[in-house]
Amino acid sequence: MEDYQNDNNDLLNFINKKKQCDTEPVPNQIFFLYTKSIRIAIINTYEQQKTKSLAISCAQLIHNIFWLIYNYSFNTKLTMFMCERAVLLFNEYINISKNYGNETINMPDVHQFIINKTVGPLKISSTRTKKHRTDIIAVTKLSQIFEGFIYKLFNKIVDLDKFYYTYDIFMESISSILSNILYKINHIGMDEYITAELENILSSDILDVPREVNLLKIKLELLLHSYHKTNDIKKSTTYATDILNANIDTIDDLHDINEFFDWNQNIIDTDFFHKLLLDLNNMINI
Repeated sequence: MEDYQNDNNDLLNFINKKKQCDTEPVPNQIFFLYTKSIRIAIINTYEQQKTKSLAISCAQLIHNIFWLIYNYSFNTKLTMFMCERAVLLFNEYINISKNYGNETINMPDVHQFIINKTVGPLKISSTRTKKHRTDIIAVTKLSQIFEGFIYKLFNKIVDLDKFYYTYDIFMESISSILSNILYKINHIGMDEYITAELENILSSDILDVPREVNLLKIKLELLLHSYHKTNDIKKSTTYATDILNANIDTIDDLHDINEFFDWNQNIIDTDFFHKLLLDLNNMINI
């Protein structure tokens, strides 16, 4: 009991030294790092354990650890470090259990062990401003939407006999292309719209997912541009959809959208997007 208390104190002291209460949060970056932590958890665990249920269980654990550590420390580097450590501990625990011949693994025990080793005795304080708490709550809700999307998508791709991407590149491409614009669209109160659009991607053939992700990126960028000009979500949604549908052949001619966009390139700077914006502005001004 004394050793356990000492471990808790050491962990708490370590985390307290890393707290960054004066650092101004960047919510869209926090959301991107969250998607990365979930991706690492689900892919690394599946590659080691070859079991979907264990991979998703690890990712669910990381979801909780990420927000607990961040909301306590406001330190994104520490949060990512502790999440990656938790993934390692999770798989070490599972591997040791298998080596000892345990056919069934008590997941609540596994989760509690990892929580003790990473979160320990943390108690979340409310030292940040109301705006900060509101921003983080909004990002947390978006993370829950994206988490569910990733689980469903991962279930689809691991069931394939042959897959044309590595799991990591596939998941990273989706997160990198969509995370920033999803945050911005969520920020204007369109979480239900985001959920519906992600479900549309899930309903498509897996071979069409890169194309559907690219098209969603285009549509959301158009929607956001229209909203900034009109301040009308309903009209902006209609405008974005109409412009995209009317120009799909042009987009195909000017850009290969059947492969994931290069996420290092801003599509807003591309020739085809400039044409779409011109058409959109003309529609808004009618």
